[in-house]
Order: sequence, then C-alpha cells, then structure tokens
Amino acid sequence: ALADSAAARSPSPECSEGRLRTLLTSHDTSAGQLRHAIASVEALLQEARRELAAKELRERRAAYESLHHATDRGDEALLPEAIARARRTGVDDDDVARAEAKLQELQSQTDEQRAAKAARELESRHRKEAFLLVKKDNVPALEALLDALGEGIRWQDWRDHAGRNL
Repeated sequence: ALADSAAARSPSPECSEGRLRTLLTSHDTSAGQLRHAIASVEALLQEARRELAAKELRERRAAYESLHHATDRGDEALLPEAIARARRTGVDDDDVARAEAKLQELQSQTDEQRAAKAARELESRHRKEAFLLVKKDNVPALEALLDALGEGIRWQDWRDHAGRNL
C-alpha cells in the first residue's frame, strides 16, 4: 500500500514533470532534450499560476461582495465571518476597516436602539407593502394591513418616493 501511494504521488514519465525527472537522472541526456523538458514544465507552471491568479481574483471578489452586503445590511451575525473571509482573500484594508467599524457600531448599540431600528425597518416594509397595494388597487388587503398596524404608527403621514400619500 505504501508503494502504491508513493507511485501515485510521483509524476509519470508521460507528463512534463516526469519527463524532466527522467532526463535529469539519465547520464546520456542532451542539452537540447533537457532545455525542451524544462520549457514544458515552465509552460505548465505558467498555466498553473494563471489559474491560481484567476481563482484568487474570484475568491477576493466574492469576499468583497459578501463584506459589502453584510456591511450594507448592518447584519451583526454576518459581519464577523465576512471580515475574516475578506482578510483571508486579501480584500483592501480600507474596506475591511469600514466593516469592522460598522460591526463595532452595531455591537455597541443598546437594546432600546436595536428595538427602535427593528421597528423602523418593520414600518418601512409595511409602508412599501401599502403603496404596492394602492398601486394594485387592492382595497381589502390594504385595509387589513392598515388595521394590523400598531397604535403608534401614523400611516396617514406616509409618503412614497414621489411625495404622494396613501
């Protein structure tokens, strides 16, 4: 079993690296043969480096997008992993610092601040839904939505992007 694993790891004579190893150990190898074998291995290495660079770019782009998404959403659960991934893949330090500042800001919020933020987000979703129902002319669903709103929400003051009220 040990011999099988060693044979599996060593390059076969048919591949560029295997041919180079064979030529290096042979005493009757010409300089031209050795030069050709080295060029073949170098071409393989260049291809591998190009593939590595492309893979690293894709990983860095995905990490940047993940970091940007977590920062924009202000998601305290996603930010630590996104920051760690960004560091591993070499995302720009300024972007990582912005995300760390956002995480610090989120972690320093009090429970009251978190509750107020959640209430604003919920009201924003309700407002968007209400204007969508107005656009669809769905009166029963709009009435149900407005009836379900809490006492502290003044839907009469809501405005859409064009400044129109409900």
